[in-house]
Amino acid sequence: MAKDTVTIIDNRTGKEIELPFMHGTLGPSGVDIRSLYSKLGIFTFDPGFMSTGSCHSAITYIDGEQGVLLYRGYPIDQLAEHSSYVEVSYLLLYGELPDTKQMENRPSPPPVINIRAASRLCIPTTSLATLKTICA
Repeated sequence: MAKDTVTIIDNRTGKEIELPFMHGTLGPSGVDIRSLYSKLGIFTFDPGFMSTGSCHSAITYIDGEQGVLLYRGYPIDQLAEHSSYVEVSYLLLYGELPDTKQMENRPSPPPVINIRAASRLCIPTTSLATLKTICA
């Protein structure tokens, strides 16, 4: 049975390393190169990060070349057009858009504070103390 890895050989030294593939929900597989430097003493060079994934996400999928941005599988333009802030927040937290019953039974969101407006009214230390109290 084939391994789910790729092998890199440094032809200068003969050293080799086996790196595991990482598979996302969509898009091409990636290779986990975290041990490349510690095992072979080399780095990768990818100008503009054109073939570098910056993180592993169960929430967001981005394909800049194709102009795709998905949150939990939903295109961002559809969410912006057809869903409320609260519905998208629910989607990000729980992995699915809420139905009517879930929307009715949801907890109230925490109060939103306009920090810029608050900072004009009082000194920064007071603003931060107020925010800490509200968010605690």
